[in-house]
Amino acid sequence: MHIVRRAMEADFRRIYDIQNVPFRDKVFLEPLLSFDRFVNETRERMDAGVEQFFVLESEGTVSGFIRFLKKGNGWEALTWGRWINTLAYAASVLAFEKLGFDKLIFSVRLENERVLRLYSKFNGRRTNMELLTYRQYEFGPIKTANLQHFELTPEEFLERAESMRKDALKIVFE
Repeated sequence: MHIVRRAMEADFRRIYDIQNVPFRDKVFLEPLLSFDRFVNETRERMDAGVEQFFVLESEGTVSGFIRFLKKGNGWEALTWGRWINTLAYAASVLAFEKLGFDKLIFSVRLENERVLRLYSKFNGRRTNMELLTYRQYEFGPIKTANLQHFELTPEEFLERAESMRKDALKIVFE
């Protein structure tokens, strides 16, 4: 059985570990902090109401997560884990049916072709592209990344929900 539920602090270690992989910088812009700093900063953002985490649990093990981060004009979703179609569908269900968001933003690095294909397949509405500069670590070299932004509204999700659900694992929301 696959369950999507709100992450608890006890899940932070697993959330941290599953993104601690060599190819992480092809997806995330921000560096992976030390575990203690990750927990402290995540807790601060969650307490401030600008970040929410949910986990996908498969047979009792966290196999992926959904992170919602409040941006100026909406909530941005980041999904990470083994079942990417399921995580994208779950993020949309959570955003619109459970949390009542007005829109959902997915920002994808252009080199992340797998996720670009996924949001294109689900007819995500491309809104704009953005060139960002960042440092992977303090005092590190300045790098750039091209992002493609996709938006989804509740109405657009209703139109696509059935096809998204068909490509996802059967999940239960807790």
